[in-house]
Formats: sequence, C-alpha cells, structure tokens
Amino acid sequence: MTAPVTGELYKTKLTAEQQQIADQAKLEKKNGWWHVGIKGNAFDRGFQYGYLIAPDFKLAWKDSWSMTYLTTGVPYSSWQKAALEQTKDKIPTELRQEMEGIAKGLNAAGLHVTLADIITWNDMIELTGYWWPSVGMHNYTKWVDPGLINASAFPAPYTKAEMDSNNIGLSKNSANIEGAKGNCSAFIATGKATDNKGIVIGHETFNDFWSGQFSNVILDITPDKGYKMAFQTAPGMIESGTDFWETGAGLAVVETTLANVMDWKAGGIPEFIRVREASQYANNIDSWIKLEEKGNNGGYANTWLIGDINNNHIAKFGQGRVYQYFNELKSGYFTGENVSVDPRLRYIEGSDVDYNDIRQQEGARRLRWIQLMHKYNGKIDVAVGQKMLGDTYDVYLNKIDASSRNICAEYDKDSQPYVSDPAAVWNVPFTPAGSVDGKVANSNDIKNLTISARFGRANGAPFDAKAFIKAHQQWGWQSGYLLSRPSEPWTEMKFI
Repeated sequence: MTAPVTGELYKTKLTAEQQQIADQAKLEKKNGWWHVGIKGNAFDRGFQYGYLIAPDFKLAWKDSWSMTYLTTGVPYSSWQKAALEQTKDKIPTELRQEMEGIAKGLNAAGLHVTLADIITWNDMIELTGYWWPSVGMHNYTKWVDPGLINASAFPAPYTKAEMDSNNIGLSKNSANIEGAKGNCSAFIATGKATDNKGIVIGHETFNDFWSGQFSNVILDITPDKGYKMAFQTAPGMIESGTDFWETGAGLAVVETTLANVMDWKAGGIPEFIRVREASQYANNIDSWIKLEEKGNNGGYANTWLIGDINNNHIAKFGQGRVYQYFNELKSGYFTGENVSVDPRLRYIEGSDVDYNDIRQQEGARRLRWIQLMHKYNGKIDVAVGQKMLGDTYDVYLNKIDASSRNICAEYDKDSQPYVSDPAAVWNVPFTPAGSVDGKVANSNDIKNLTISARFGRANGAPFDAKAFIKAHQQWGWQSGYLLSRPSEPWTEMKFI
C-alpha cells in the first residue's frame, strides 16, 4: 500500500567517478535544516542531491506515503500510475535528467528508488490536492481495488469473486471529496513600506505536521544553464512545494495556497515543472508569471507574491486555471492568507466562505495582516518580518492566544469552540497541524541568495509529539509518524 523504501544506507563505496561527482556538493545540518548545495549538469547535481539527502529522504518517503494512504485510502501504486500518466511527454529533458540523477544518487547511497518514484514524489502535492478530488475520486474503483482487507489472523469471510457484483461505486455527490488546504502566511513589502526602501519578503508554511516536518531542506542549486536558485523544499524534490524561492536573477517568490480551489484539468503541465522552469529561467516578474502560466492545468492554485530587486517592484498574482489576478506596486505591500482578493477565484473556481469570518483562520489572518501592516508600515525589515510571522494575536478573542486564527497558526492547541464552517481547513479540535517554519529575506539577502530561516514554528514554540499524543489520544493513529520539533533559532542560510 505504501511502498516503503528499502536498503541500508552508505554500505557500498562509491566508484571513483561517482565520488568525483559527489565531491562537488556540500551538506550542512543546522538547527533542524538540511542545507544542501549542488552544482553542475542536470544529472550530476541530481546525483549529488540524492546521495547526500538519502537518510532524510528514506524517513520522509516512508512516513509521507504511509500517512497519505491513511488519510486518503489510495495506495502508492495508484499515485505512481497517475503521476506517470500526467507527466508523460511533459517533463523537460533537463529536469528528467536531474530526477534520474536523484534516483541514481539514492541508489548509490543504498536505497532502492526508481525514476518513476522521484517523478511521483515531485507530483505529490498536485496529485493529492487537485487531481484526486477533481478527477480520480469520481472513478475511484479504477484507482483503489474494491473488496475486503482482512486485518485478522483468521480466513476472510468471503472471496473477492463472490462479492464482485457489489462493485457499484459512489456518486459524485456522496463521495468524500476534500480539496486543497489553506497552507501558509506570507507578506512582501517594498518602497515606503520598508525601513530602507528595498524589498522584504516573508513566508511560513502551514501543513499537517506529519508532512511539514519534512520540509526541512534548504537547497542551493548552481546549474549549468539558467540562474542559481535557493529554496526551501522536501528531500528529493526538484521544486519548493512550500514555495520560498530566491533566484540569481534577483527574484524572490512565495505563495499561499488558495483554499478549496481544485479546478484541475488533464492535458496541461504539472505545476512542479512550471514553477521550477519559471524560477530557473525567468529574469523578471513578467517572464516568471508567463512561464508559471504556460500549460496551466489548475494544479496547485496559489496567490503568488513576487519581488524583483532590480527595480524593487513587487507583484501579487492569483492563479486559478480559468481566472487570474495581477497587481504590481513600486511602493507598498501585499499579504497572503489563503484567500483571494479576486471574487472569481473565491466563489467560482473555489468555494471559500471565510473571507470576512474572523472565527475562521483565513478571515482572522486577513484582518491581522491589515493590523500588522498598518502598525509596521515604513519600518518593515528582516527582524520585523520574523516578528510578524511569529505573531499569535487572536483577532476574534482580541488577545494573544495560540490558536488556528494566528498568523503563526497552532491548530494543535485549539479546541475549536468557535467553528462556523465545518468544511474549512483542519476544523477539528487539536489537529496536529499549522506553522512548521518561517523564512524572511531582504533585498541584500535576495542578491546573495541568503535565507533567514527558522525550522519548527515561526514563533519558536516546540512540539512534543509524545506529550501531544498523550493529551489527545484521538490522534494516536498518527503516533508512528509524528516527530517532535524542539524550539530552533532563526538561522542565516548563506548560499553554498
């Protein structure tokens, strides 16, 4: 069901050729982060990446696919089949070679991994959040075999053949369909809004803890073609996924997911390919957006915040499959809180009802961002950005209180007594989800591809998995997949 990666790590010595390739890369482990620097042609840098990141990848792979099965019911074999169908003839040669290199590097480290596995891994966000609720779920018996799973030590009460006549399927209206979740808080500011008139950008990831705990990689790439890139990611991914990017062209890019937008369509280019191409080859805001929009299939619909240090312009780009929104400023700020300013994206492509509801996380964070930006307008720098990302003021209760309604959301501490939208993201008491990191940069950082990053939570609050499960035993089924995250400091990650 979950296809665990097998193999023992680093038991076989590299060949002389492999060692020569691997020696070009660097790895630092700093305050919860795996900081990896890779360079060269596509295959070589992929090999370096796979070889160095293998221990982190092995655990991330096992836990992520196990939890994906437990939260969807869909086995790994089906995710891989769908990924290969969707990416057929869509992956540029360079990125395919890089993923081949990752697989070979993981193999050299002792893990049994194929190129198909790496493609599936990189397509995971789009598969689970967009393809499955839009397409896969509506023909679910094609992807999940009907029948009985016998978990006992005794014979099954009937055979599959005896019960095949019951394979009638669910209707669309009765299926348990859940779309994209509202992940992340973000801001970007420039001109009169900042302390030195340059750009300041910040982002924190919201995620299920079982997933977000593996967005623990800062990857620095020096490619033989295109621009250098520094971005946050998960082990083995060639794109960010959480989406904090800096590029050698002077661009910085973050996003917040558009909650409950899942208008996916077959035939386009998967988003992980589009965003990587845009970040590696775009030289300004317009060209980045054009590359991100090329072949848009609706996968991973986001509000993008983009800055260009060459002219200090910033932009907000809301991207659905059918509807898009764009605004550009040379002075001012934009924020991201998982709800679009464009009503077409909110109500036509999406199903959001929380824009004004401060009992809910999106409406509450939208209001809190207004308050914070008014408070710090003209003073925003990296330190202020860090402070804002760690903010735990609850605008519904009008006090500092750890909850789902914070900029630094802590769902695991929220009993959810004020739920007004049962269909909203993580609206279940004490869900182990919310902020799992923070990243900030100013214009000088972007120029030097440096990221100020904090792993764990943006406010530094620790997460004790064992204590959490003891206090909230309803979540005990996740106990084998939740890792504790101690309080970590903000750490400057210089390009390597």
